Amino acid sequence: MKDLSPKAKVYILSVIGIGIVLLAWNLIHLDLADWINLLVLSILASLSLVYRVLGSTSRSYYSINFLVYAFTFVIYGTEACILVIFFSILVEWVWYKLPWYIECFNISAYVIVIYLAGVIYKWANPSLELFTWVGVGSILIAMGVFTLLNHLLVGVVIWMARGENFSKSGIFGFFPVMLDFNLLCMGAGAALLWNSSPFAVILILLPLYLIYTTLRVPALERQSELDSKTGLFNAKFFSDSH
Repeated sequence: MKDLSPKAKVYILSVIGIGIVLLAWNLIHLDLADWINLLVLSILASLSLVYRVLGSTSRSYYSINFLVYAFTFVIYGTEACILVIFFSILVEWVWYKLPWYIECFNISAYVIVIYLAGVIYKWANPSLELFTWVGVGSILIAMGVFTLLNHLLVGVVIWMARGENFSKSGIFGFFPVMLDFNLLCMGAGAALLWNSSPFAVILILLPLYLIYTTLRVPALERQSELDSKTGLFNAKFFSDSH
């Protein structure tokens, strides 16, 4: 963190501070009546982060953790979703041994955006009914808020830390935004199906496999363009570039 600019440090620490307050507040008010189900969801989210899919660059990756987060949010509420987020990113932290401020920022950013998404969801759907147009519409709005705010928080820290604006970093590119939003919607859809019939969730899991395998394509293409010994671009890369 010592290599970051003063503005980046202030921003990161501010987000972490707000996130810690919201995390503590929500965990205090968490109902653990369904603790076994929450543990299972936390493990699933953790596995999705541990076995994530590498992107087209060494700094990018894809994960289906958003699907688990949205499922938890719709079924058990904001507090339970925050618990699953906290648990899964702690596992990722231990597994990949990333710098403390990166994972603390990730936890805090997710906590902030899911909390705000929950506030808007309850405002738009105070009865918390799921199987009405108001219920479905409020879920879509909440997932959209989560997606855009999450990209905004990450985009700002990339701008401050690397000097890459939104356009250069591609943080608001169509594919990453729509991927996150669609995974969230799939998780919410799985939750609705679960309330109707748990077996119907299979209808979500089958296309999820297709998405997961498709996300591996950019990394595989990149690997085919690198020499396995040196890590440098090979002849295929230069021939395809012309």
